[in-house]
Amino acid sequence: MDEMSAYSGRSVHEEILQKLLSSVHAHEAHLAAMSDPDVADSVSANVIEARRKALERGETEILSLENATLGSGLERGDVALSSNVCCKVSLNVPEKVLPQHIVSYFSENAGTGVRDLGDDALKIISALSFLCDEAAELLVVSETLISGVLMFGPRPAAKIPDGDEISEKRADELVLCVGSSMSFFQELHNFTLRCMRVARNIVCQIAGCLTDDLFRNVKVIPVAEALCTVLRILITVDNAVSNNSDLIDAWRMYKMVVREKSTKNSVENVVDEEFGNFEKMIVELDSNVLSAQSFETCIEQDFNPSSTSVSKVEVRNNPNLHAELKSLLVLLFDRYNNMVGSASETNERQQLIGVYGLYALYRRILPANEVPDGKLYKKLFTLFPDRCPIINICGDSAFFPANFLMQYAPFEVKGLDQSSVSKKAVDFVKRLDASFEKQAAQFKGQCLAWIAQCDSDLSASSRQYNTQGGIETSATERIETRASLILKGVVIAYRASALVKTLLALHKALGLPLTTRLVTPVRSLVEVLKAIEAELSNRRRAAVATMHPITLRILAAAISRKFKGLRSIIDSSNTSSKGSKNRKIRKLAACLSALDGSLKGTSTYGPARRFASQLAACACSAPDTGVTLQEAQSAEALLRRLSLLADLDAHIKTACSCTWLYFNRELLSVFFSDVYSNEKKADVAGLQLLINGACDCEPMLRCAPQLNPDGEDEKEGDAYVDEYRSFVLEDVLKAEIVDKLCREVENDLRLHVHTKNLDHMASTNPVVDKRLKIKPFILMQPLVVFDVVLDIHKRVKQYLEASFYNLTTVALHDWLTYSEMKNLAKEKFGIELADNFLPMGSLDQGLDILQIMRNIHVFVARFNYDLNQQVFIERRPDRGAKYLNTISIDSISCSIRQHGLGILNTTVNYTYQYLSKKFHIFSQFLFDDYIRSHLSKEKRWYKKHHKDDTVDNKYPFDRAMMFVKDIKKLGVSDNKTFLDRFRILISEIGNALGYVRMVRSAGMKYCSEAVQFLPDLDEIGEFAPLAGTGIAGGGGGG
Repeated sequence: MDEMSAYSGRSVHEEILQKLLSSVHAHEAHLAAMSDPDVADSVSANVIEARRKALERGETEILSLENATLGSGLERGDVALSSNVCCKVSLNVPEKVLPQHIVSYFSENAGTGVRDLGDDALKIISALSFLCDEAAELLVVSETLISGVLMFGPRPAAKIPDGDEISEKRADELVLCVGSSMSFFQELHNFTLRCMRVARNIVCQIAGCLTDDLFRNVKVIPVAEALCTVLRILITVDNAVSNNSDLIDAWRMYKMVVREKSTKNSVENVVDEEFGNFEKMIVELDSNVLSAQSFETCIEQDFNPSSTSVSKVEVRNNPNLHAELKSLLVLLFDRYNNMVGSASETNERQQLIGVYGLYALYRRILPANEVPDGKLYKKLFTLFPDRCPIINICGDSAFFPANFLMQYAPFEVKGLDQSSVSKKAVDFVKRLDASFEKQAAQFKGQCLAWIAQCDSDLSASSRQYNTQGGIETSATERIETRASLILKGVVIAYRASALVKTLLALHKALGLPLTTRLVTPVRSLVEVLKAIEAELSNRRRAAVATMHPITLRILAAAISRKFKGLRSIIDSSNTSSKGSKNRKIRKLAACLSALDGSLKGTSTYGPARRFASQLAACACSAPDTGVTLQEAQSAEALLRRLSLLADLDAHIKTACSCTWLYFNRELLSVFFSDVYSNEKKADVAGLQLLINGACDCEPMLRCAPQLNPDGEDEKEGDAYVDEYRSFVLEDVLKAEIVDKLCREVENDLRLHVHTKNLDHMASTNPVVDKRLKIKPFILMQPLVVFDVVLDIHKRVKQYLEASFYNLTTVALHDWLTYSEMKNLAKEKFGIELADNFLPMGSLDQGLDILQIMRNIHVFVARFNYDLNQQVFIERRPDRGAKYLNTISIDSISCSIRQHGLGILNTTVNYTYQYLSKKFHIFSQFLFDDYIRSHLSKEKRWYKKHHKDDTVDNKYPFDRAMMFVKDIKKLGVSDNKTFLDRFRILISEIGNALGYVRMVRSAGMKYCSEAVQFLPDLDEIGEFAPLAGTGIAGGGGGG
């Protein structure tokens, strides 16, 4: 009583809390300091050893840190907290204590003999809490096994196309997958058998409690919840198996292979004992887990205690047990159903699955001659299904409560139309679609307000003051307010997750399309979930980690104070006298001792400790114990709050998990397309949150049983992760964000530049400037997809650099356009492109001298030579070209500077070889008989008439025209006569000679420019004074 009076003393209580808060601030400073690697390295081994010894002694982490980290933590208390360090701060319970040690702790230390008097009550609490703890452990183990069932299918390496249901390749792959997964199926079968034994044990324990004079009036709600948990696990396993078509087909084909092998052994009279045992195992798997009948097998098993059991309580023919199960069933259903849709809903929808499983179990235990309660059946069939006709149980599998009742517990009730389940579900979907957008907006508003409040109340600065909303408050009130704020975020996440999963499950189960107007609300809910997780797990992790143990202690003290009246009654009673009343008081004293033992002595409350305290509280809250109904309900609410906070990490993970996105992966492309298509302003803040939601499935992807991570290929175990990562990066992010962004940035730059250069282009409207849409994507932080970092700014930069380089090389005349686009990209979007080191079509460099030399025949035919300016000008440009190419002495000089003077001799020699061929053609033309005869004729006429007055030593134009006509009569090819071709030949010879002349002039210009770098021989400087003294380390020149 002296210890409990300390809880009621206001001043002492406040003093304790103030000391705890001071240690909290020291812990926060330590966490902040540990984010600095220099400080982290300075933590000595003595500090680590002190922590380890403190934990072994059962001391809390915070109190041990108060003395261990003052040296390193308070000195660097202003260091910013790193998210990586925060993620390492875990709230998981470091203890693993057996329930009997917990409930007997207080009595063994009291030394009053209470343990001997109330030994029966302590044994009951120990046994029941152990079963509850085992059920909780089964729930944790089931997550991995159910993930393995969901991920069973053809391996990614097999490359089976989607929709392929009949190919031989798929059949072979599925059979191989079953063979690789056989050990997993055995483990799953053993797990379901364990669940069945636990369920049977819980039922027997509930029946045994009815024989005790105290517990017969106690509603063992934690035990009933544990039974519902076990049944829910089996229902989930069956649902996952039945909804995996690959697993069903693979198991069917695998049985055919085993049957063929068995038939072959029978025909050949082969006796194989190992194969016989294997066949027995196949039969066991087929009759239980792989036929989706584990739940039905569980509820049809014999629940009566075995012959070796000490207890001989009847189960099947036990009216008291039937009434108790029905009472617990109604109690749990009413509690969960009232919570669904309320402002404090958490995981009640999932727990209702177990309640329906409990009803099916109750109906199987009920004797055949006893008529079930029609009102209860109608209540289960209509009350909750009308509010929520479907529950997402795992993956993309759905649980229909009404269909479940018709399958496992059918019952005809007058006035109940059981054929309208589908119609009611469709009507519910229509109502949900109509209100979904509004509900999603409400959740988003609540999330934003909650994050703002967290940043205000959970920041390091706000925790240093004794005020809350401008009003001075006590330490207890501040801690409770912040704990309520943390739980509020978890509740918002649970409600938002339930809403979006219900919507998607209904549309998928009923085959209804998801309208486009619902895409944005669904995406916003994903962002809400991941924002809450980031706030509690990263940004405000230090506040959560430090407030967590203190809040649990305050809740434990508050629970203990609820039984202050019962403690006074027990202390005032004479427990040494005999009688049923005193016997009951002695058991209540033992239960109260167990409650105190489980609530005291720790700041971390594991499952076993919580279940023991809940059972002890249920026993102490029973009727006729002196505890009022209000106190009992208040204690129950505090225990529920304690459970939520003790398992805070698990609840955050469960509530904010977006694993269901993997089974609706087609939505990811729509989500990111919706983000990018926002014309007003880019919503880039939610991109990383969406990616985090898409990556939540990574642990599940690694649970595929058909993959062998220990095989020859070490990466085989990550096959599904690699495939999904590639899908998110290439098919989603690259296709919907990066590629579109790259094209839009380039088009925007191009249109902006063309608007300036081209008169017919209309000016861009500044009101609809796309900078607000594009620039946030470019300036955002890199995205993390699994273990890959995607920098959108870098991707856009690489795209523009490659595009500008390639387009400039194709059209050198557009160099100025791309130069302007490059400068505009830096000014408009902050993208600083690297120099591509191209000549950018400079006037000093045209065609390369080597290119001209190799194509000299093309060059002399397409260019005209200006003898005066020594410039070659292109005769006729290519089709579509905007400019004429020119070659000057400067351009050839640039080529010589690039290739060296050795190219001159090669160029001249190559050109002269070309000229020799042309002169050969020239001579052949002149020596042709037809040409020679006409020329000789004209020669003779001119010699005869050149002194005439009409000729005057000038060849007349008329004779020239007659000569051209005569030559034309010799033949025309491509509208060109022999004389036209001869004229072209002479032009090409002249161009070649002009090119040699230009090369000579360019070489001289290059030499004249290069000679300026030679030293003046008349003024050679002396370097000796600049060399220094020659001593090591001595510098010259002073």
